[in-house]
Amino acid sequence: MDGHEHARAEMDGRSSRMGGLLADLGKLARATGALIRDHAILAREEARQTGKRTAIDVSMGVVALPFALTALIMLSVALAVGLSRWLGVGWAFFVVGLLDLAIAGLLGLYAALRLRQERERTMALTREELERDRQMARNLFRRLAAPPPRAQLRPHEPLTRRAPGGEIHAAEPPADLP
Repeated sequence: MDGHEHARAEMDGRSSRMGGLLADLGKLARATGALIRDHAILAREEARQTGKRTAIDVSMGVVALPFALTALIMLSVALAVGLSRWLGVGWAFFVVGLLDLAIAGLLGLYAALRLRQERERTMALTREELERDRQMARNLFRRLAAPPPRAQLRPHEPLTRRAPGGEIHAAEPPADLP
């Protein structure tokens, strides 16, 4: 093999390695695209499920609302009539009205806090997931930008045996040298 053929063979080896690297990068890009697409589909499905649950919960509350209001009015009137013996009619209805407002305010505050906690929890989970995705991308780009790792070859031990003919092996120093 002359020098030109040797250089051509070496270039062919480099181009096949480069082609393999490009093929691997193409596979990586396709896999990353598929991962992102699957992640978007999963997020869309999770949002749909959350929307369905929320719609069912809200509709149940809307259906129960007229019954709850009717019961509240009846109980409030009954309490006011019962208290009117001691406080008078006007003051009895006033006290019952304040009690109803206090209960409504506490329930409204409780509902607002629950909604805020749910939103914050959902946002925290989304932030954590996005941070994990960013970290994975950073690690991937760091690996791609880094030089390829060097092979870890263990150093071989020098041979101390003599060759079959009794000659000194090249790895042994001659006996007459200090």
